[in-house]
Amino acid sequence: MRLAGRFGSVEAIRNLEIPTAAGLRPLDSIATVHDTGEQVRVRTTLFDVAAGARSENTVLLRVLKAPDGNTVDIALGIRDQLQELAPMLPEGVDLRIINDQSIEIDETIADTLMNIILGIALTSLVLVLFLHDLRAIVIVGLAMPMSIVAAFALMPFFGMSLNTLSLMGIATAVGVLVMNSVVVLENIFRYKLEGADSQTAAAQGTSEVATAVVASTATNIAVFLPMALMGGFAGLFLREFALAISFATLFSMVVSFTLTPMLAAKLLPDSSDKKYPIGERLESAFKSMEHGYKLLLTKILHSRVRSTVLVVGTLVLFVFSIRLMADIPFDFIPAADSGRIEVEVELSQGSDLEVTTELVRRIEERMAKFDEISMMSTTLGASSGIDTGTNLAQIEATLVDRDQRRPNTIIAPDIAEALGDIPGARIAVRAVTNDGGGPGGPDVEVYLVGADSVALTESALQAVERMEEIPGLVNLDVSTRLGQPEIVLRPDRVVLRDLNLSVAELANSMRAAVDGINAGTFQEDSESYDIRVLLSGSEVGNADDIAGILIPTEAGLFPVGQLADVDIADSVNRVTREDKQEAVAITAGLAPGYVLGQVTAPIEEVLGALDLPAGAGFQWSRNAEMLEETVNDFIFVFVIAVLVTYMLLGAILERFGQPILILSTVPLSLIGVVWFMLWSGQSMNIVAMLAIVMLVGMVVNNAILILDYTNQLRGRGMGVRKALIEAAPTKLKPILMANTATILGMLPLALGIGGAGVELRQPMGVVAIGGLITATFLSLFVIPALENAIVSRKSDREAAAA
Repeated sequence: MRLAGRFGSVEAIRNLEIPTAAGLRPLDSIATVHDTGEQVRVRTTLFDVAAGARSENTVLLRVLKAPDGNTVDIALGIRDQLQELAPMLPEGVDLRIINDQSIEIDETIADTLMNIILGIALTSLVLVLFLHDLRAIVIVGLAMPMSIVAAFALMPFFGMSLNTLSLMGIATAVGVLVMNSVVVLENIFRYKLEGADSQTAAAQGTSEVATAVVASTATNIAVFLPMALMGGFAGLFLREFALAISFATLFSMVVSFTLTPMLAAKLLPDSSDKKYPIGERLESAFKSMEHGYKLLLTKILHSRVRSTVLVVGTLVLFVFSIRLMADIPFDFIPAADSGRIEVEVELSQGSDLEVTTELVRRIEERMAKFDEISMMSTTLGASSGIDTGTNLAQIEATLVDRDQRRPNTIIAPDIAEALGDIPGARIAVRAVTNDGGGPGGPDVEVYLVGADSVALTESALQAVERMEEIPGLVNLDVSTRLGQPEIVLRPDRVVLRDLNLSVAELANSMRAAVDGINAGTFQEDSESYDIRVLLSGSEVGNADDIAGILIPTEAGLFPVGQLADVDIADSVNRVTREDKQEAVAITAGLAPGYVLGQVTAPIEEVLGALDLPAGAGFQWSRNAEMLEETVNDFIFVFVIAVLVTYMLLGAILERFGQPILILSTVPLSLIGVVWFMLWSGQSMNIVAMLAIVMLVGMVVNNAILILDYTNQLRGRGMGVRKALIEAAPTKLKPILMANTATILGMLPLALGIGGAGVELRQPMGVVAIGGLITATFLSLFVIPALENAIVSRKSDREAAAA
């Protein structure tokens, strides 16, 4: 059985008889029946700048991947689906991709791979300059890919993929990878120059530096593994980077003990009478450098006083450099150019969609004059997933290819200036940045929290006026507005009780009268439409009209004014909560060249001077909290890395004091880090902090080589001063080779070669190169001087006691 009770026409609805106190009356005699469409509150338009065409009828589809999804694979699948759907579309309907993040991912991966290849090429060049033997290039040239391929093979077992961070780990490891093989290979060449045959040179040369290679590899892994175990966002961000570089470093040691000596024994001839003029000149120049270094070192180690003066001078330079670190701005994560710019538009409260549309057209026309913009997608009636209203709009501009334009952080201020004289609206222009998986959101966000949204909003507006004077802040805004006065109903619970009416029933009746209710559906041509019943606007235009609305009760009809007090009060357009308290967010963008750490103190000064309501206060958003947490996490990991490195060196070298001397190269590297960061204009962010921790494992290699060979010479009966003067110049060549190879391997990162993701890679290269350069040259003198000052004094005391 089926009951067919649907209305067949609008006329049938008008003629519906309604029982009233005066009898049955047709509906159209007591109400106005309109056959109309639902009011449009949100719509989208598309402006193709290149074609000069603006489409008013646009539907915007956004595809979000699942947490375990692959962005590139999903994008390829969508493109295939669009090709299949294209022939099925009606005439005049077009599907167009306006934003595809997989393109930037592909570009980032391609650029990172290019950096790896450049790093390998540059390190090979080092071998030619130092060893001037093409067979050495073949040996080390095979060792590096073997380590990288082996690292790739382990990644799937740890749930890793080829992404920006894992590839950046491999790119960073390029310089580290060659270090072990270079140290082994150089020592093999040294034995060959002394007359040993290839097999003997390979065996003795490898065994002599085995301890140094194991120590340097162990210290590197001891630094990177704690990074992979870090908590919070930093741990999630760095896990794949740390594991990738740990795998590659571990396999580089295995290769240097197996493949490198085997190839040296097979490829290098037992004797070679063939001389190369360029090689002879290079070798002569290096011998002169080695001789000069030995003379200078001899003078420094002549007495403990000279050694102590050098150590104290270096310490003064370190303290001075650390004081300069305060001039380096702190940031959370480098902002990467996404190729997009967002413009948020807000008109005055009450502006209808047509007025908003007309203003947005003017904005689009001005933005279209920028040749760097290819397309604009505009959402009218909303400025985010939360903020909606007919007075709001958001324009998302897609820029042309990176090689045809300036960075979006430079374009955005120019667009803001071009739109600055448009009256009647608040226009905020923001360069959208890809932060490598960072927390996202506004550059600056701080909350005023308390119990009264209206009072908090008034305080926030005062704060914004003062914060506009802070250099570096742009697009200042608050999350709420002092909206139009609202009508507040305060129910009289005694009267409601007497009438057996609940507060919920009163609220439902008021909602039905003002906002309306769906009373059924009307079907026409297989389409269903809601039948909505509500009072007309003229009947609820003010507080008196609201007070006169009749509410049905068991005792009859009563006006609202008899059931509740009807008042007019100030209001806000949105209520936000933070930590279960009412809150108002103050947001801002950062001007080009500024970072978060430069504006936090001035903002706190402004907020501290506010006359906030009792019980109110302010707190930073999650972005600022995460910056503080990340700094603390890195300090903790840095300390752990130093302690683990000390224990490893102590176990390998079987000494307690020398590991401390070796670790003294870490502060030496910080001298270069500070100066290079100031010179390059880099900020102290999560990538730079990662590079600083990474230096703990890299810079100790110089001291390990010198002191390990010094220990071997002392074991043969040589005095400490004589052993140092012999060991340091002997290890000068492998130290310069290994560090030069590492520096050149990271040079593509520091120079920002490539386009996509360069902002993420560059701080790594700058910090690593700065630390390595200073650690290399200072450790060649400071480490021997420190060892001489301590050990020779100890020897004098022992001699006196005897």
